[in-house]
Amino acid sequence: MERIDSLKVFDKAYKSIFISTGNPYRSDDGVGPYISSKLTPYIPYIYLINAETKPENYIDKVISLLPDFVIFIDAADFGEKPGEFILLDDEKELQKNSLSTHTLPLALVTAMIKSECNCSIIYIGIQVKELGFGEKITNSVIIAADMFIQCMTDRIGRLRDA
Repeated sequence: MERIDSLKVFDKAYKSIFISTGNPYRSDDGVGPYISSKLTPYIPYIYLINAETKPENYIDKVISLLPDFVIFIDAADFGEKPGEFILLDDEKELQKNSLSTHTLPLALVTAMIKSECNCSIIYIGIQVKELGFGEKITNSVIIAADMFIQCMTDRIGRLRDA
């Protein structure tokens, strides 16, 4: 979270959109939608979109909001322990670390957004353990997701109260 803070994602001078992606019926791939379901930003310059498996359906909405930052939250497989996080701000790295359970690859979605917006794209991936069919997220991934939710809630709460 410190790295996100250093990028000024939560700064009132900037507009940020958090987009969670993933399939809630494929075990740990549902971690993005799970996080989105637990967060409710109540401040006007942070938006939250639960795109599930179709982030391309929100491209026009994102572009219309003219964000400074677009932050994708998604399940990933980057070879670490389940529940570990990776933060990428380089679209080339996104292609190597994102899971392809989306209708369109996130790298293509981000390219489409970048072609219309002068915004920074950030990708937060959470290492998966299980991708089988089912709605249950594994324990290590849910613990990591809950810690992430708490950090986000704390930051959003501080901003709302400021």
